[in-house]
Amino acid sequence: MSGPLLEIAGLTVDLPGADGELRRVVHGLDLTLAAGERVALVGESGSGKSVTAAAVLQLMTEARLGGSIRLDGRELLGMRPRDLRRVRGAEVGMVFQDPLTALDPVVRVVDQVAEVLVVHGEGRRAARLRAREVLDRLGVLGRLPRGDGYPHQLSGGMRQRVGIAMAIVAGPRLLIADEPTTALDVRVQEQVLTLLDDLTRERGTAVLLITHDLGIVAGFAERVAVMRSGRLVETAGVDQLFAAPQADYTAQLLAAVPRIDADLPGTTS
Repeated sequence: MSGPLLEIAGLTVDLPGADGELRRVVHGLDLTLAAGERVALVGESGSGKSVTAAAVLQLMTEARLGGSIRLDGRELLGMRPRDLRRVRGAEVGMVFQDPLTALDPVVRVVDQVAEVLVVHGEGRRAARLRAREVLDRLGVLGRLPRGDGYPHQLSGGMRQRVGIAMAIVAGPRLLIADEPTTALDVRVQEQVLTLLDDLTRERGTAVLLITHDLGIVAGFAERVAVMRSGRLVETAGVDQLFAAPQADYTAQLLAAVPRIDADLPGTTS
């Protein structure tokens, strides 16, 4: 059908505070993604980026959500849990920020990736074969003892690749990547982003990238949405946003990015 793949309209998220009272952390957010499009949702820590990402798949049981989240025209808010489980993984995959806590330490890596397919009706043997194919494609299989093993036997970068494998193994049309490179060094960050870039281009997957790193945004996204204190302050094409930000907050974010061509304090050009 025509129209956006993902359409978020008037989204509100209320979460309980320390006193148990609900507090609004996302205020009427509007955002769309077309099929195959790459959109970065950026802002400082606490701006509501990750909460928004989790709201799409309703991963926070304590949250009260309002507004509308439509995937290919279907409303996700209020969807029956059984139907929502069919969406998770199969239609929308998610790469989490911390691969160590996102993976089960007592389940073998291949089985964790295969379980995504098993949940959606694939036979276990076929699911394991497909999981091994994806892990091999991501360069993980050869790092596992005898072709399998546990998350603690892998480096942080390899664990994040396992997280990517779990997110893409069922061939979702939308991938949400929540700060996928935060815990990684610069070299491994580049490797992970290159993999995401290659895999999503091959499959025509839409990507919602959650990040505070504008350097990553410049090389990956087509469009950028900027959040501050739970509100969307600006949305623009990536080139337009970097060249001429409209919101003062966006300009401040860009000004905070270190530049290699800038003079160091105490030096003259």
